[in-house]
Amino acid sequence: MVTGTLTFAASKDYEADSTIDVTVASQKLEAQASFFRHEDAWKEFGKQLIHFPSKTSECLVFDVSCNGMYHASLRLEAYCYDWQGHTALRVITDNNAANPHRVRLEFSIPAEAGSLNQLGYMLVNWQPDTSPEITWQAQTS
Repeated sequence: MVTGTLTFAASKDYEADSTIDVTVASQKLEAQASFFRHEDAWKEFGKQLIHFPSKTSECLVFDVSCNGMYHASLRLEAYCYDWQGHTALRVITDNNAANPHRVRLEFSIPAEAGSLNQLGYMLVNWQPDTSPEITWQAQTS
């Protein structure tokens, strides 16, 4: 069963900064943020995800922020939520705007470890210049 999706869309504008737009959706919520394009950081997170989890106490964290108008941030945490090794991806987004315009959203997407490993392979092998968009679907049985 698909429990959520992550879509990464790269854009390259020669007159402005290149960006990656990230859309994260669960069955009930959706968050979207844009960040400066740092493929190496995404690939490094992907390498860590490929071998996740090595133990049930492991938690992988990827944190990115943009120094734009509101300093938006996105935090992804791959974690085990029980002793049997069931896994999920926690998503935390924050536009860091001043009240009353602040928006902070936190939710988890259950995903089998193999599904998170697949996300890792997708990020490691992603070539934004030739294939600007990838979509990962979180799977559970």
